[in-house]
Amino acid sequence: MKKTLIRESWDHASRGYRDGLGSQLQSIAMRLEKLLPDRFPGPVLDLACGPGTVLFYLSQKRQEVSGIGCDFSIEMGKIARERNPGAQAVVADQDCLPFRNGSFGAVVSSMGTIFSADHGLQLQMISQILRSGGFLGFSAWGEKKDCALRRVSEEVTKKWPHSTPEAVPSLDSPFASGMSDWLNNVSSDAGLEVLKVESGDLVFDFENLSEAASSLVHTGRFALLLKDHPEWLEPLKKLTLEYFYPYQEHSGRVKLSNRFHLFLLRKKGSV
Repeated sequence: MKKTLIRESWDHASRGYRDGLGSQLQSIAMRLEKLLPDRFPGPVLDLACGPGTVLFYLSQKRQEVSGIGCDFSIEMGKIARERNPGAQAVVADQDCLPFRNGSFGAVVSSMGTIFSADHGLQLQMISQILRSGGFLGFSAWGEKKDCALRRVSEEVTKKWPHSTPEAVPSLDSPFASGMSDWLNNVSSDAGLEVLKVESGDLVFDFENLSEAASSLVHTGRFALLLKDHPEWLEPLKKLTLEYFYPYQEHSGRVKLSNRFHLFLLRKKGSV
């Protein structure tokens, strides 16, 4: 799948995402940090790091941890570096990583690896760059029926009347069901074992319809819809507002509950 334009879209949307939806995802990043063991054998890679939130919480709780934030968006890499001054930032496609085998004691990703083009191959690649006994911790959205914001996002992109120059990445992934035979099988094939799967619900809470629509528009997926057509911004916001109406409360606030899963895997072998 081509990724040039979606990369540019995330560059454009990066700071709006950081201050919008990204800020509301922090609770998932905090839970992901807590899922990891107190010690792991080496530095940590925050993969598809976005604003570098998981790396931030890791460094706050474990100041001895050295880390790298990796994202395919140059601007996201800059934001991750700003948030984590002691960390390195690498710009790379998560499906084609430039790291040597055995480079990391842990790989983490908050709602990033779900956008891989091939999740089974990605697990094999992550296993290769992990040290023996190293850990992989990541999060993924649940099934569409359990994710209100995901439904809104997908309905808007489906209803958008203009064609996009590049396919809009799906929010679905084989991790949406949580623990599964597929997960156990592909993990085992990659030399990983599944230690824990936890599930929870995140309620996106917006002050009003306008804030909800603006937050969704400031994502790379929606920026792709507007590629080279800034005059379409207001029509896109108007369309997005329509799909948020059912979630507006009497107070005017807009709240959408979304199921998510947290995964902890370990590379087989002794440390």
